[in-house]
Amino acid sequence: MIAFICLFILIAITQFINYLGGNLFLINIALGIVCFILLVMVSIALNTIIDKAIKKSTIIQVDAKKYVFYWLLFICLIETFVLIVYSGLDSFLDIGWVQNYI
Repeated sequence: MIAFICLFILIAITQFINYLGGNLFLINIALGIVCFILLVMVSIALNTIIDKAIKKSTIIQVDAKKYVFYWLLFICLIETFVLIVYSGLDSFLDIGWVQNYI
């Protein structure tokens, strides 16, 4: 809980410095705080699930290889999804009109 408060204060100070510098609006700061609190709540809820998964994947367990494979498969699938989204960005943002404008 102390880490949550320290991190929240650090993010709040950084965001208000950005606001004073003219880089952000107040709605951006409010939405950032809401997203931060939601992420903390999700991480607290997932803590028991992650703890159980780590206990199952220790070297003491016989099924450790199975869980390590599942984690590796999950990471590879996430990386593939990110690559698909990242490689498709050019088709979503066509900026050819800028060359004609200039």
